[in-house]
Amino acid sequence: MIEVTVDDIAIRVPRNEDAKWLASGKEYKLGFFRAILLKEIAGTRNLPI
Repeated sequence: MIEVTVDDIAIRVPRNEDAKWLASGKEYKLGFFRAILLKEIAGTRNLPI
């Protein structure tokens, strides 16, 4: 098994609108695209999920 860490999280938001985070209420405006970038601890590889 390859050890990894979470390097970044990407969330797409609508253009020309403010992003409303999930914790701020029911009417959030985050897009459906979400990606987590895993980074290999002992190497240089990355894996977007």
